Amino acid sequence: MPGFAGEIRPVPAAAEPPRRPGRRPPDAAQTLRLGLGRQLDRLEANLERDDPKTIHDLRVATRRVRAALSLWRFISDPRGLRRARRAVRRLGRSLGALREADVNVAQLRSLAGPGEANPAAREAAVALELARAGRLRKKVRRARRRFDVEALRRELQKAILHPGEKLVSGPDLERFAGIVVSAASQHVRDLGEKALRSGDPAALHAVRIRVKKCRYAVELLSPAFGKDPGRRALKSLKTLQDRLGRLQDLVVLRARVEALRRRAERDALLAIASGLDELRSELARRQREEIAVSKGSVEAFLRRGILAELKAGGV
Repeated sequence: MPGFAGEIRPVPAAAEPPRRPGRRPPDAAQTLRLGLGRQLDRLEANLERDDPKTIHDLRVATRRVRAALSLWRFISDPRGLRRARRAVRRLGRSLGALREADVNVAQLRSLAGPGEANPAAREAAVALELARAGRLRKKVRRARRRFDVEALRRELQKAILHPGEKLVSGPDLERFAGIVVSAASQHVRDLGEKALRSGDPAALHAVRIRVKKCRYAVELLSPAFGKDPGRRALKSLKTLQDRLGRLQDLVVLRARVEALRRRAERDALLAIASGLDELRSELARRQREEIAVSKGSVEAFLRRGILAELKAGGV
């Protein structure tokens, strides 16, 4: 999947923010170098444990590293970073399926209650997801053992972190951040309006992906923004990302329950299949409710113009 910056559209020169007078403009390359170094430290710190929270943090760290590398492509020749980007992408993908299974287990357990129609079917689904998570955890451990963070750091140090005599003098940070935010604002608005028209979970998920990439870009380029506008933008982006994430978790779980129902039917476990069908119907009802809430959140976000405020207030 291409990074956020890989989809930046050309912006007319007039859309670039003016330089602030009276001081030397900060450098986008140095800002990205510092941000990338911090994310590599976080990635390395989360490589050893495999509890659900650490897996989530490690997966987020891989995405933030990829976000920094995507933005770097607009500053310098990206060809030397292809191997690094592939290595980080492989690790992130290996974590995704495990994270999905862990979230499915947590959601299934949260559905337990006194009014539950068929607890045996739900518990069967929990048992199957736990077994799946166990298998995936072993794969993730192997992937983490193969992932050489020191080799990655050395490769990036040559190209980005410590370029020595070949120090890259990047573009003015404020101008660079202004172009990124202008593109992000238009991308989010286009996808958001499409999702509001269709109400399709896939369209809302596309908004979530764009919002997430925008959030990482704003974090990496945060020195370009005023403190209050930057903080408000990041809070709003995270709130919308989390809201849309709850919908996507339901979509994924519903699809998984349907797959388990078909499996139970093939194995002639008709009582379990019937219970899973009821569970699927309950998840469909919750999904419809979550779609309505998510659309309201997207509409409110677009109406407030958070990213436009960030561009005007910080750069």
